[in-house]
Amino acid sequence: KHLETIKNTKHMKKNIQILTIVFFAFITGLHAQWTSTTYNDELFRDVHFAGSTGYAVGAKNIIYKSTDGGGAWSRIMGPLTNNDEFNAVFFRNPNLGWVGGANGLLLRTTDGGVTWDTLNLHLTSAESVKDITFVSDTVGYVVGPSNVIYKTTDGGDSLKKVIVTEGFSTFMFFNVCFPSDLIGYAASTIGRTYKSTDGGETWNKITNIASSTGLSAWDGIGGMDFTDNTTGYIVTYSNGVAKTTDGGVTWSKQNLPGNKTTSDISCGDATNCWITTGSDSLYFTANGNTWSGYKCSTLNPGTAGLEGVFMIDAATGFVVGSSLFQAVILKMGIVSSSGEDDLNSGSENIVYPNPVNSEIHVTVNKNDIGSIATVYNQLGEIVLTAQIVNEQMTILLPELSTGLYFFRINNDNGQQGIKFIKK
Repeated sequence: KHLETIKNTKHMKKNIQILTIVFFAFITGLHAQWTSTTYNDELFRDVHFAGSTGYAVGAKNIIYKSTDGGGAWSRIMGPLTNNDEFNAVFFRNPNLGWVGGANGLLLRTTDGGVTWDTLNLHLTSAESVKDITFVSDTVGYVVGPSNVIYKTTDGGDSLKKVIVTEGFSTFMFFNVCFPSDLIGYAASTIGRTYKSTDGGETWNKITNIASSTGLSAWDGIGGMDFTDNTTGYIVTYSNGVAKTTDGGVTWSKQNLPGNKTTSDISCGDATNCWITTGSDSLYFTANGNTWSGYKCSTLNPGTAGLEGVFMIDAATGFVVGSSLFQAVILKMGIVSSSGEDDLNSGSENIVYPNPVNSEIHVTVNKNDIGSIATVYNQLGEIVLTAQIVNEQMTILLPELSTGLYFFRINNDNGQQGIKFIKK
């Protein structure tokens, strides 16, 4: 019955964009620029990108789509008149994707959201899909209903139940993540994480988060992201975050600067991550260890609630939620003071290799000799300065953590910037 309703509403596109505001996280010549846009809908829950095409889903089964890297969004489904909602979205490419939500609803599109097929999980009306991930066009995983992890090998046409036993009769999975075809992780509402090494056929509890970190033993895990088979993060509802570098065998608790209810986490790489909260604030790390807080000043502090987050890479990401009872999408990107996103374009200077290990080699115009070269981290903080003494020189980077950096030369002709990645 859901499919018929959805097909009848998929072309509902109105005057939905209300307000777009640009604000800046850091002002140093390089800064994180956030673009905040509200829409005449209730709430977004999740967001996902495949290349430059993105999808955001939320309350009353709304689905929004962007085809220009998140610059403009249009509603392609909803809103429905019932109280259903989509909680999760995952796309393998711009056309092939899945969304899931309340009443066990799981949908698939193969044409970029023009039409949708209903996939049958055989769930009750009280059960919801909480997370979706796919490792190929056909192999994927769905979690949410009780202590079950669903696996499909045919794109969702059929789904196999894998029941995880814990000794508790009532718990469910909120997160599932596969950094590779065989290695997967799932996180539950009772503070447990599980690992599969055989492509989701079997699952074993790898640790009790509470015993490793001191986080509450009954604190549900709201968000999880693994950047490779061994490095991952989880966030709990009681303002907790923990990191593993050994595939979940051990976890280290990390401190957050505040007391917000944490919701979700996404990492652009192993060291650059963002955490959403149930308010107008975010947490972020640029080194994978220390976290800072950021308040989104354009959101209403009394009504704002940030839900889902998706980092495309270390410098670009999206956050969704609500503010003043309207759905909101925030886009973050690192830009220069001139507003250029691509700091490499138009630069006469050369920095190599890229990515770098312990040093960078710089080739500059002879007119730049005597100028000051500055290296900034992703947050716009100065981490290194050096005077240009030759047209070709080497700059050592022994103390820099893994992550995204920006090399800039200040001279009479202005500022030129080049991105590079420290491995």
